[in-house]
Formats: sequence, C-alpha cells, structure tokens
Amino acid sequence: MTSWRWRYTPFPDRAVVSLATEAIREFELGQRGTVDYLGVALSQTDLVGHRFGPRSREQLDNLLRLDVELGRFFSFLDDEVGPGRWVVAVSADHGVLDIPEVLAEEGVDAKRLNRDERGEIQLRARAAVAAVDEAAVGRAPVSAAEQERARQEAVKAALVTLPYIAAAYTFDDVESEILADSFQVLFSHSHSRERLLTPVPWAGVHVRYAPNTLTSSSSVASHSSPYYYDRHVPVIFLGATIRTGISDERVATVDVAPTLAWLTGTPAPDDLDGRVLESVLGNSP
Repeated sequence: MTSWRWRYTPFPDRAVVSLATEAIREFELGQRGTVDYLGVALSQTDLVGHRFGPRSREQLDNLLRLDVELGRFFSFLDDEVGPGRWVVAVSADHGVLDIPEVLAEEGVDAKRLNRDERGEIQLRARAAVAAVDEAAVGRAPVSAAEQERARQEAVKAALVTLPYIAAAYTFDDVESEILADSFQVLFSHSHSRERLLTPVPWAGVHVRYAPNTLTSSSSVASHSSPYYYDRHVPVIFLGATIRTGISDERVATVDVAPTLAWLTGTPAPDDLDGRVLESVLGNSP
C-alpha cells in the first residue's frame, strides 16, 4: 500500500488506537493510584473529509470504522482500568463546509473560487496600496502609522466590492475595542500579527468571504471560515458517572479541560479558560 493510499484511509486511526492501548498497558495508566491523562489525536476524519468530502461514502466508511475502534478502546478501558474508573472527552478542532459544487446542485448559494478570482484579491489590494502611496506624493508628510492605516482602509474598501467577499477588517479594526459586528469579534479573538491566515497579510487586512465559499482548489472540502458550519463541533463525555443524554446547552471546547479536572478531582488554575459543565452529571448548569 502506497503512502498516499494509507494517508487517506481509516487505518492510521486504528494504529493510533493500538498505540494508545499499549501505552495504557505498559505504563499502567489509571492503575497506579493517581490520575493519568492520555491525549489521543484521531486525524483521519479530517484527512478523509478534505480529500473526499464530509458526506462521501469514504467518510461514512471512515466514521463506521472509527466507531468500531472507539468501542474496542472503551471496552479495553473497562477491562484494563476498570468500569467507572475512567472518563473520556471527545471533540474536534473545527467543523467543515460541504463540497460547494454539491451544495450548488442542491440549490444553495455556494461557490469555489478559481485561480483568477483568488488572483483578483491580490491585484485589487496591490492597486489600492499603490493608489494611496501615489496620492501621498507631494502632500505634507504623515507618520508611518498614518500611512499604513490609510493603506489598510483602501485595501478594505477595494476588497468588499468583490461579490465573494462579505466583509474585510483591518488589523487596526480587530485590535481596537470598537467592534463592527459579531464576526469581527471572532477575528479579534484569533488575530495575531505573527500568525496570519489572510490572503493579504502584507496589506494588514482580514477577509471574510461570503457564506459557503471555498477558496481551496487543492482540497475537495475544507474549513477556516468564521461561520457556524466551521465552528460547530461535538463535545462528548463518556465513562465514570456521566449521565446518558443529549444537551442543547451552549458549550465551548475550552470547557473540556476544566470539566475533566472537576470530574477527576484534579486541581485546576483559577485563570483556566472555560467553565465546568456540571450538567454532564445531570446537575444544573
């Protein structure tokens, strides 16, 4: 089996689960009178989804096989650690946009940007910066910060005229305390000038594409937007005295760590992000 065929299959997750069971067995995790934490990253849902799409037969096959592996793993925990002596939290780091072409066939306003459309973003941004710099020639000099702010605003104004861009936010926008909309709040929470995920980082502008717009031509499906379909993920707790049920309580992935600490009696820092989800035991949130 070639590395490509292996990479986009369910089988790497099987290998990871096997490694996790060996780690528990060899290091006697959960069997030494102390609380042990084991993090297990199962990445094939992401890779298979990128390659074939979230509703593909390949993804269905992957999920069915993953379900079997998790069932075996939980049975192993009962046998090795003991029933009621372990707790598992399962979540994800992002959601996904379905294949735009499939959505379009279903009547959804969705599109995948082609090379020319992606290139147009760069062309308009560079033209806007050039226009600001040209207009500054012969005028009274301004500070470097003011000139940079003018460039950002010009790029922002130029990009929002494109039909596949819903909004743009300058770096100054997201770093300020005045936020224009709820999406700008999301950009401000993930913004860092040292780690930029914008098509025009050199221009100092973040881009929010129209909903159901995919910029990647190399992946069948992908993510990275601020929209619900990319942000909504499951949070599942299992084991010990966790109650059976489904909750529509609003939670966040940062709630997992404090909840696990609470369930296992592990001291947690006072400034830890997130909150304890007491509802997993049937208590009031």
